[in-house]
Amino acid sequence: MSVSSAVYTALIHMTEGAEINPAGVTTWLKDNIVPLAILVLGLLLFGHARKGDHAKALTSTALILVALMVVAMGVQSGTGVSLGTWLLNLVTGGATATG
Repeated sequence: MSVSSAVYTALIHMTEGAEINPAGVTTWLKDNIVPLAILVLGLLLFGHARKGDHAKALTSTALILVALMVVAMGVQSGTGVSLGTWLLNLVTGGATATG
């Protein structure tokens, strides 16, 4: 038996009866990626501020905040629908179409 087939067999035995659950992925994103993105944002702002390039620092901040909002909508269930409803109410003035 080769090493790869032994690893494959071990993985099959470990995952028997396991369900694929997206909650683990979203929890991992919230716990690891989002704080890392905020850390990178802080380091970028620090670097731009040291160079005196405040316009670039503000642009980077705005773009990263938009990206973090998109990530937040992805990991929170129902947020996208709520945001869509809010935007629709902004455009229509709160009026709903009747069918």
